[in-house]
Amino acid sequence: MSEITAAAGATADILVSVLPSLYVGLFIAGLFASRGGVIGGRRMLPAVARLTGLPPACALSVVLATGDRTAGMAAVALAREQAALTDGEVLAANLVAKAPSVLQFFVFSFIPIMAALYPPAVAVRFLLVYFAAFTVISLLGMAYARLISGGRGGGCPPVAARPAMSWPAAARAAAAASWRPFLDMAAWMAAMSFVAMVFIKAGYLQRLADYLPLLAGLGLDAGLLSLAGTGLVSMIGGVAAVGAALRDGAVPAAAVVPLLLAVSMLHNLYDLFASSLPRAIGVFGRRLGIKVALASFAVTQAVMLTMIFLTSKGII
Repeated sequence: MSEITAAAGATADILVSVLPSLYVGLFIAGLFASRGGVIGGRRMLPAVARLTGLPPACALSVVLATGDRTAGMAAVALAREQAALTDGEVLAANLVAKAPSVLQFFVFSFIPIMAALYPPAVAVRFLLVYFAAFTVISLLGMAYARLISGGRGGGCPPVAARPAMSWPAAARAAAAASWRPFLDMAAWMAAMSFVAMVFIKAGYLQRLADYLPLLAGLGLDAGLLSLAGTGLVSMIGGVAAVGAALRDGAVPAAAVVPLLLAVSMLHNLYDLFASSLPRAIGVFGRRLGIKVALASFAVTQAVMLTMIFLTSKGII
């Protein structure tokens, strides 16, 4: 019973911290849609479509993901409704937006904490490698977009945009249209976060760390991998724990980057259930949402595993 009570409290804390951002993201996407910006953008969006290989209808999602990943996903959902995008195009757009979606997190979270806890050379190397991993994911999304488009890339004609509303009218329409997906997302996130927190508080999910020595085959020191478990719920918490261990001399500088990548992999597993799946289901519906979340998770973990191997072997 104590685990359930603790899980309920932790779930409430998670929801309080993330739900405002989710609604703001949905509202921003709806605002741009009501202003006629989602389909056939007037200036930069055609260039983004050509660069990424995405249909023009998806281009806004890449731009909005820079500020908020929910806004980017909601823009894709609106584009799917208005331009009849295929599931493959939605998956490609979600992957392409990976690198833009982490920029804000880098600037306001990762860079400050890395600068405070790590030697400059170590911090810079990890930040470059970590952002390079997300850039690779985006490039894979671009390649997939071009593959499924039959070589026409972003050249498919956009559908006619709806007449643009005034800003006040667009804001009212966006606010009204955002509540349904927001409530869907909140319900899925509350349920999945609670289940995940029950497993964590009961110690079951933490036992995944017992399997982390399997990563030693990639060149990681199995004795250090228990630190990866500190990032299970919070990536920032894992970064802080490894930074403290580095300062104490418990972790050699050469092992920091692959160890932090392992922290990221473990955190991604928690994030899949506590955030990514509920977010994707709330935006795209259950069938496509599950497909989007699982595809993103699989590609991200594969790229992170590759980066662990390359950094632990000193190749990059």
